[in-house]
Amino acid sequence: MRLREAILQRGFRTPRPSPLHCMVEMDHAFVVDWDGRLYKCPAFIGRPRFAVGDLKTGPAPSDAYRPGRWQTDECLACPYLPQCFGGCRHLSYVAHGGLGRIDCARSWFDAVLPEMVRQDVGYGKR
Repeated sequence: MRLREAILQRGFRTPRPSPLHCMVEMDHAFVVDWDGRLYKCPAFIGRPRFAVGDLKTGPAPSDAYRPGRWQTDECLACPYLPQCFGGCRHLSYVAHGGLGRIDCARSWFDAVLPEMVRQDVGYGKR
């Protein structure tokens, strides 16, 4: 937040918070590794168990990344759902060893969004 404040103080623009468009949740978004394997997230390149196909055969249906995992009562009740969609799959994998758990960032949003709004109002950003 201090860096954002310094940027605004100097008259530069900063991006507004907006929904994160994770490739996992997009039907036609893939990343390709050196061997032609398709992945739904660049952080998982090189981990063949997360490949969802290849350039020769195309993508195959897979729940390896747990798409739609945000469709829980907790996430659906969260005011930040359009921002995070259950959080980052890679961060969940690093923290918990798998993709089954939500990487909830609600405490971060609670702490940061009010300050961002204050900054935007203070610097006349619309």
